[in-house]
Amino acid sequence: MWVGGAIVLTIAIIVPLLIPGDHRPSVLFIGDSLTYQSSSALKADLGARGFSTRVQAMPGSGLLDTQLSWTERARHLIAADNPDEVVVEFIGNYGLKGAQPGIADGTPQYYDRWRTAAQQLENILTSRNAQVYWVIGPPLGETFYQIRLTTLDGIYESLHAPNVASGRPPIIDVVKAFSAPNGVYSGYLPGPRRTLVQMRLADEVHFTLAGIARYADTVAGTLERGGGG
Repeated sequence: MWVGGAIVLTIAIIVPLLIPGDHRPSVLFIGDSLTYQSSSALKADLGARGFSTRVQAMPGSGLLDTQLSWTERARHLIAADNPDEVVVEFIGNYGLKGAQPGIADGTPQYYDRWRTAAQQLENILTSRNAQVYWVIGPPLGETFYQIRLTTLDGIYESLHAPNVASGRPPIIDVVKAFSAPNGVYSGYLPGPRRTLVQMRLADEVHFTLAGIARYADTVAGTLERGGGG
């Protein structure tokens, strides 16, 4: 009787978990270390807003890596997860996971190949009609990296989005959220009470805990509104 009782109890517990199932909007995040370090906050913030999330990020990675392929990873993730929405964040890392022969960082050839790779990624991610958002920003402190990111952001905004009426992908613009009042990079920004709060680490790239919270809130807010901007 104890065994039978255990079986009945197990069934009573399992059935509600399987039926009706999780019908929350699903979001897949792919990106580099900024997405990686923000993964817990993104999951918590979006979970509180009614989304289910999966984060697949690799610190130091970029779209031109030779040691890993984001296009191949994207094919697998779309086939396995079939997400409703995808958020793509890449600030332009190059060479940390293998460099392409004859291609130097920040050159016209680099940008041409990055554009091609980004469009391939867009095509794969939208192949099952997911809404794909590209992250614009955040500002970076080092001039070379900021110029590179600004150029890449222009590429992202000009991609062809096959499943969007305008033909352009929606964006998640985090530039303003991480810019000083004069519109430039600052590691310290006004917090909720207008006091300055450190948002970026000393490398002028990565976020502090406060920066992670602001990034996650900005991304989640855009997804909740259902539009890029």
